[in-house]
Amino acid sequence: MNTQTAVKERSIIMGPESVRAILDGRKTETRRVIKPQPTDGWPQWWHGKSYGNEAHFRRGAMLDYCPYGQVGDRLWVRETFYAQPGLAPLTEPQPIHYALDVPDRRQVEDYDLRPSIHMPRWASRITLEIVEVRAERLQDITEEGAIAEGVECWNGEVWSGKDKAFYSGNELPPIRRFEAMWDSINARHGYPFFANHWMWVITFRRVEG
Repeated sequence: MNTQTAVKERSIIMGPESVRAILDGRKTETRRVIKPQPTDGWPQWWHGKSYGNEAHFRRGAMLDYCPYGQVGDRLWVRETFYAQPGLAPLTEPQPIHYALDVPDRRQVEDYDLRPSIHMPRWASRITLEIVEVRAERLQDITEEGAIAEGVECWNGEVWSGKDKAFYSGNELPPIRRFEAMWDSINARHGYPFFANHWMWVITFRRVEG
C-alpha cells in the first residue's frame, strides 16, 4: 500500500517588492495577519473549535490551523501580469508578461494588465516549500527576521507610524526598514506596525516547478 502523502499546494499573493526579493534570493519569510485575531478574553472560533485565544497561540496550539499550510506544503506565487485580450481563457497557457519585468508599458501595449488574484497556476514562476510555521506578534520580529523578509538598505528619511518621528541616516536598522515597508503596504488596511497584531510567520525555500 502506498502511504505517501501528496504534497498540498496553495496560492499566495505577493507584491512586486516581495517577488523581486524572492527572485534575488533575499526573501525567505513572509508575515500574514491572523484572522480573526486571538484575544485574552473569549476564544475565537477556528474550524468549529474555540481554541483561538492568546494562550493557545503562545504555546503553538493553533499552528495546525494555519491557512497557508504546514511544513512540506508548497505555495505558488500570484503576481501582477499582462495578458493579451481576446485570447483563450486564462485556464489555457498563452503568452504573458510579468509586470515586474516590464519597465515601459509601451513594450506591452497590446496586452491588458491583470491583477495578481487572476494569475492561474500555469503562469506562476515561483514555487515555495514551507520549512517552518509559527505564530508571533508583529513587533516580536528580530533583526534576522527582518532580513529574511527581504528588506533593502536605502538612504534618506522614513516616516514611522508608531511614534510619529523621522528616522534618518545612511542606513536604517533592518527592523526599522521592515516597519516602514510593512506600513507602506498594510497600514491603510488597518494593520499598522504599532498595533502589533498576531501574525502567521511562514519560512520557505524556493523550489523548481
